[in-house]
Amino acid sequence: MELKRNYSLDLLKIVSILFVIILHYNYWEIGGLLSNTQPGTLNYFIARFTEILSIIACNLFVLISGYFLCNSNKIKIRKIVDIIVLLVFYGFVIYIVSIFIGLTVFNKETLKLMFLTIDDRWFINIYLLLYILHPYINKIISNINKKQHIMLIAICVFFFSVWSSILKPQGILNLNTFVVDGGYGITNFIMLYFIGAYIRLYYDDKKMNKLVLFIMYICFSLLGTFIYYNFPNAIRYNFIINVINSIIVFLIFKNIKITKGKTISKFAECSLAIYIIHENSFIRRYIYRNIFATSSFYDSPFLLINMIYSCLGIFIACGIIEFVRKFIFNITINKLIDKSKFLNKIISI
Repeated sequence: MELKRNYSLDLLKIVSILFVIILHYNYWEIGGLLSNTQPGTLNYFIARFTEILSIIACNLFVLISGYFLCNSNKIKIRKIVDIIVLLVFYGFVIYIVSIFIGLTVFNKETLKLMFLTIDDRWFINIYLLLYILHPYINKIISNINKKQHIMLIAICVFFFSVWSSILKPQGILNLNTFVVDGGYGITNFIMLYFIGAYIRLYYDDKKMNKLVLFIMYICFSLLGTFIYYNFPNAIRYNFIINVINSIIVFLIFKNIKITKGKTISKFAECSLAIYIIHENSFIRRYIYRNIFATSSFYDSPFLLINMIYSCLGIFIACGIIEFVRKFIFNITINKLIDKSKFLNKIISI
């Protein structure tokens, strides 16, 4: 059964990509906030609190996928092709622009790095794998009942989240842990997919109180911030508090009533491109530290103001760039791809 357009989950996609931008604002190699604030200061707390608030970003995208794809038995080759085209186009164009404005020079090493920026996007790689696997995962979901589905989620959460949240991973051969990737791998994505599917199939919206859920989100985030001071596992995607917060925020947005949201949907459709553009290794540090001057606000009382306008500015600018690309591609490249039967093939499982 196809779902109608859900503007509230489109809005959640926008919030999720803003969370990603905040994570990069904090990241030591990009915006640099986490590694440049003094312990005991307000900005030190802000850096860690916003990190915990935002670390659920990728989890939210996977929950949305589980929610919408759980009844699908088809793999659309075109969807995979469109993502690869995005990666190749922006990888090449940003490299050329970086040379033109003096951020890099053309040589064998930077050319190699350009190809790495196309291929080395962990989220996209794992998401594409999940997309290819999803009809097979759905075979499991369609052949179990509600009680079995709950048990499956409980097993996954215990072994893929709770266990590795308690114990420090020691290596793939060490029996103290079952997951050593911190939630960056396919196991976390499959676990979240099962949860998103369960919400679609069985969750009773009438039991949901958005205010209570929001208070829970803030309380868990404060707890995660406190834990993060002494336990770096707290900023892993599969850390149990982050898994819980992901579900809470998903449920908050799922039932927000938005009747008109075409603009929201248009920006939501740009989410992946916004991630690809601003995270490119040639320009990401320059965007944060030069254009938005993040390094000038590490010890400033105006840190939050800088964070807000920097993240909104990056989101809007990258969104506009993607709108222009889509317009150009709709009258050029997409017409060529449309003519290929193989690239538009739908594989039924």
